[in-house]
Amino acid sequence: MQTISPENNNKLNLGKTVFIKTLPHQNQPTIKPNKIIGNKFIPSEDSIFFSESNGKGKLKVRLISADNLMIEDLCTQSSDPYIKLKSSSVESFQATKVIDRNLNPIWDETVYIDIENVANEILIFDVFDHDLVGSDDLLGYVGVDLSLLPYGIEIETIENLSYAKHGTIKIALTAIDFGLTNLTPSYKKDYTSWRIGLKGLQKNDLTQKMKEGPYNEKITHQDFKICNGYLKRKETKGDVALKIVSYPVLLPLIAFGDINK
Repeated sequence: MQTISPENNNKLNLGKTVFIKTLPHQNQPTIKPNKIIGNKFIPSEDSIFFSESNGKGKLKVRLISADNLMIEDLCTQSSDPYIKLKSSSVESFQATKVIDRNLNPIWDETVYIDIENVANEILIFDVFDHDLVGSDDLLGYVGVDLSLLPYGIEIETIENLSYAKHGTIKIALTAIDFGLTNLTPSYKKDYTSWRIGLKGLQKNDLTQKMKEGPYNEKITHQDFKICNGYLKRKETKGDVALKIVSYPVLLPLIAFGDINK
């Protein structure tokens, strides 16, 4: 895959787009196929990644729906889901409304995001259950490598959520002024099939013992880290506090067991 920016244009063209007409009888060169190696999707060697010289770009995000989300409210046997978006250059913000008591919500909402580093950033979708009291519960998350998006073409995917026993979200992304060009006709089909085949990561998965994940050498939001190519949430203060509280609770039980030996 090659990378180009407007400054690579021939100066004699003065930045104008040049159209080359191909006669019907001329043979079109065959573009090499996309590849899936392990958990990685590798675009055709003939593809070209285009972005502005400053590396920035604008992204259209459609947040369509979710399916089979986890139950977080035992009283209602449901959840009140919504989605937050974030990346290394985008502060976390709520991108959809809350839909009450629905494990299969349909949002159908659209936002536009300015990205600082389109070739290297991972856009993160955090799905939460809204709570009136206390902090909202995580229903799962997924990250998307923006450098694999085709230029100017919407690509719709179903994404398996990580840190969730089950649940998916349906999204559609359009790289408005950046992305891959010179692609195979099957690119969208190959990409979407790969995405649905990516399993969600579980909290206790030992990533170092797994095949390399798809996100090595990418940059992510400060709440996350990349371990062997996988996107993992960093421990929060709440996670650490839970561990500290849990240990003293066990001590009396351990002591009682010792006395009865």
